[in-house]
Amino acid sequence: MIRLLAEAPAEVVCWGVKTVRSDFTTRDGFEWPPGGWVRSCNHVDPDNAGPCPSVPGDGLSVGLDFAGMAQGGVPALTVLIVGWVPADELGRDHHKVRVSRAFVAGLVDGARAVREWGRNADLSGADLSGADLSGAYLSGAYLAGAYLYGADVAGAGLSGA
Repeated sequence: MIRLLAEAPAEVVCWGVKTVRSDFTTRDGFEWPPGGWVRSCNHVDPDNAGPCPSVPGDGLSVGLDFAGMAQGGVPALTVLIVGWVPADELGRDHHKVRVSRAFVAGLVDGARAVREWGRNADLSGADLSGADLSGAYLSGAYLAGAYLYGADVAGAGLSGA
């Protein structure tokens, strides 16, 4: 489920996650390597202190948590474990960081992680509005207070939920 791709140098002390497509590209077609250093800072915007690039080449965004990871708009099926050096930070907020270079150290099979670690998930209070849960196996999931308006639950296994 988690595969080491490259041994990180000692200077890499910060860690986050990046969702990519199965071909290791992101929403704008940027290609991440299957291990090692990657750089995208040929057009750094000196006025941008935020976590997202303002133009291509204005750094790389890395999620600090699942909320930050999801902002890239790529499904969390292929997830990279990414590290960086503090001096390479260009901008950040509570959920994401923008860096001039990053080190790809690991790969997570997101679908497998959900299957194996998502059993009996506590989804109380989760906003699942509009979620396609058709065919989802939610038996035993704790859904008290979950907002399900507009969610497609056709065929979802909800026994015990």
